[in-house]
Amino acid sequence: FTEDNSPLNDYLRFGPDNRDDCVNRWRKINRDLINDNFVSDELMFDRALDIAEDILNKYAKTLNDDVILCRREIARFMGKNGEKTYEDKGFTSMSIHEFTKVDKYGDELNYILIPKGTKILYVEGITSSPRDYETFFLPNIHLDWVEDLSLKKKVWKLP
Repeated sequence: FTEDNSPLNDYLRFGPDNRDDCVNRWRKINRDLINDNFVSDELMFDRALDIAEDILNKYAKTLNDDVILCRREIARFMGKNGEKTYEDKGFTSMSIHEFTKVDKYGDELNYILIPKGTKILYVEGITSSPRDYETFFLPNIHLDWVEDLSLKKKVWKLP
């Protein structure tokens, strides 16, 4: 995942109208990986979508307790214009660490209350961006706004 999955997430988030662009970007990523000898064969776009969901379904862990995760933004997206819900059709990334790379991910901070029983996948150590302390959720996440702690800090909850 991380930046190399953007064609997958763009497709999930914005639908079939941008499929050709997403597939072409995915093929370029694959060609670059093959040329750099990271992989030997191209992973087809549809298969990559299936594998990503299979991995989350198979390896995600069910939380035994409530947790608070964080999601940073360079520019406010979650809750902009006073929106009280946030939905993401793509794979949603969050961090277990509040201060993860503020210079890279921005100073707009969202705390997300995740109830026990939720399945999440912790991917630190296997992504191309170390020390993000990253978690992933399956597509179609829905969050409800709880409160603003300050101008740049919001609290959300997964129902």
